[in-house]
Amino acid sequence: MNAIVEAFAFFLGFLGWLMVGIALPNRYWKVSTVDGYIQASRALMIAAIVFGTFGLVATLAGMKCSKIGGENYILKGRVAAIGGVFFLLQGICTLIAVSWYAANITQQFFDQFYPGTKYEIGEGLYIGWSSAVLAICGGKLMCLQSQKTCNE
Repeated sequence: MNAIVEAFAFFLGFLGWLMVGIALPNRYWKVSTVDGYIQASRALMIAAIVFGTFGLVATLAGMKCSKIGGENYILKGRVAAIGGVFFLLQGICTLIAVSWYAANITQQFFDQFYPGTKYEIGEGLYIGWSSAVLAICGGKLMCLQSQKTCNE
């Protein structure tokens, strides 16, 4: 496994995890309402942070350049692949939550008969989409690199 590719995949996953943490407390997620999709979106974002944390730990332990786990590179490759899967799950949860929220506020915005407050798409959603793309790219890259290590 190429150490530069591993480090880049770890960086992408970490950046995606960090951006989820930035997008979650944004004012668009603090709407005080009882709508179910908002609560579900919040839960998915929190699940994304948890998956990202597990992905960071597993990837850091499975990277070839780390001393954790000794010299067993097959095991380290498998642990890194598990970290990549966690990054993929983080990206998918973030993408679902942000897209679902954006679809609902867009639908409410263009509904002439909607009686509540109308919101627009803002920076929190763009940060969330960027975070999802980075996490998915990092996870996919880590899985591909780990597969090469296990096959060697």
